[in-house]
Amino acid sequence: MSVVRDIIAKADSTPGMTAEIKETLNLLYELSKQKADSFENQIMTSLRTAGTVENQTVPTKFKIGSHQEIRVTTQNTPNGDIIKGIGGALKTILTGTKDNVIDGLTDLINSSLTVILGAEEGKERMEHSYYIATDGMSIVRLDLMCWSRHISAAGIKKYAEKSLVCTAVKSSVDLEKLDFNTFLSAYNAQLVRCKFKDEQLLEELQNARKIYDYLCGKTMDKAVRASIGMDSANRIENSIKLDKIKPDKNFKNSIQSVQTQAKGAWPK
Repeated sequence: MSVVRDIIAKADSTPGMTAEIKETLNLLYELSKQKADSFENQIMTSLRTAGTVENQTVPTKFKIGSHQEIRVTTQNTPNGDIIKGIGGALKTILTGTKDNVIDGLTDLINSSLTVILGAEEGKERMEHSYYIATDGMSIVRLDLMCWSRHISAAGIKKYAEKSLVCTAVKSSVDLEKLDFNTFLSAYNAQLVRCKFKDEQLLEELQNARKIYDYLCGKTMDKAVRASIGMDSANRIENSIKLDKIKPDKNFKNSIQSVQTQAKGAWPK
């Protein structure tokens, strides 16, 4: 999988690349860049209504960062290049996230990209999905919009058979609007889809609980308590402690139950 700009930069020294092909590749890049910028705007618009009746996705507070990938594939592009590229990009975005979570997210995203890259000649596909992750001592949401087009112009197929545009936006989850039970349900379903083993799943949920407690419960000062109300603050601090749960038969049964519910559920 190559970066479009790299191909264009090498155009002058590539034998057989005509001015027409160079111009076509430049136009492909410009179109792809417009798509990437448009996707970021669309994601930000969607995030503004997250957590409402009209948009019942995990609410966010602030945009932390964004990342764009504009690449092309050919018939000779190994599938492993795509997976490696995704993993590298995620490590750049989620600098404080554990490797096993990154690997799980990479597999989920790769499955989506495989479908997107399967577009028939002359056609395009697009998908918007989002994920939750613990990032250091914070809980973040990662929105991803991807677009792919199977290029039909015979002249540039040697250099670019399929174009792929991905835009990711990382934002902080608004924990004041998200109770732990709702967060747990969403995060648990995602981890199950990552095919975590029971022990790994429990470890990640315990870690998420500690971060949630730190951000919402144990560190609440008077101003925060006053803003959300004493009853709400107490309910948060007295929530069920996951660190008391052990991976026994009942836990495994609950995981199987969530696994059944998670099929086709959040996030897409």
